[in-house]
Amino acid sequence: MNELVQMTTLLNQKKDLFLEFEQATEELCYVEIDAMESLMDQRLKLQEKIDELTQQQQQIYQSMPELEEIVVNPIEKKNLTGDFKSIQELSIQIKGTIQRIIQISPMLQRRIERERDDLLEKLQNSKKSTAAVAQKYYQTVSSGVRRPFIQKNGKTV
Repeated sequence: MNELVQMTTLLNQKKDLFLEFEQATEELCYVEIDAMESLMDQRLKLQEKIDELTQQQQQIYQSMPELEEIVVNPIEKKNLTGDFKSIQELSIQIKGTIQRIIQISPMLQRRIERERDDLLEKLQNSKKSTAAVAQKYYQTVSSGVRRPFIQKNGKTV
């Protein structure tokens, strides 16, 4: 029975982490570009914590394989009671959150691609304006020195 309590605790922690991950993912779709890096870092840290909890779950599955069936396929199991039922419900909640994150992902991808395209365009415009300034400088300098001033014995003075 200790495994049931441990699994319930792990799933509660995992649910909270996935909810934070979902919130960070949603924010990434709307925040200023400067705030994106910190949110991406936050998501990475959350993902690492989720992975650690998943490893702990795997250890519990070794001693209670029937728990893995409930967690992995919670909808298929019927007529569960007590702690098994709460584990099933937590697993369903986690899968719902994961599904929402998956639905948000294309919008986030479009946002990142749009920001990338905007930055590339700014970079190209910057190169063009720098090249134009350099060309104008070259024309100004070269038009000032068209011909030699005086030529003596084949030398320019």
